[in-house]
Amino acid sequence: MYYNYYICDFIFILAFGILQSLISKAIFKDRKSVLFRHAVVLISLRALCDSAENILLINIIRSYPTLNDTAVKISSVISTCKFAFMGIWFAFLLAGTVTGIIRKRVHRQIN
Repeated sequence: MYYNYYICDFIFILAFGILQSLISKAIFKDRKSVLFRHAVVLISLRALCDSAENILLINIIRSYPTLNDTAVKISSVISTCKFAFMGIWFAFLLAGTVTGIIRKRVHRQIN
């Protein structure tokens, strides 16, 4: 049962990465901006960590009842990194949103 869940989760990882990319494109209009490039790197790192975590968890499930403590600890670290990359991505979105609002206000004041 859990094995099938983790296999299906790879589809979610891809779909969520696409969603993150679309949101990033909407926030960062200029795709050449440093913030947009960093956002793409963070999206990729999050997806990579999520995939690595799933692979480790599938291997842990397959090896049951034998427990590989090292694989569990590595999976935990990777999971923490995944959420850290997600949090940093959110911070980049916030920075991009604030920057966009400031630019619009400055542009309005000039005109």
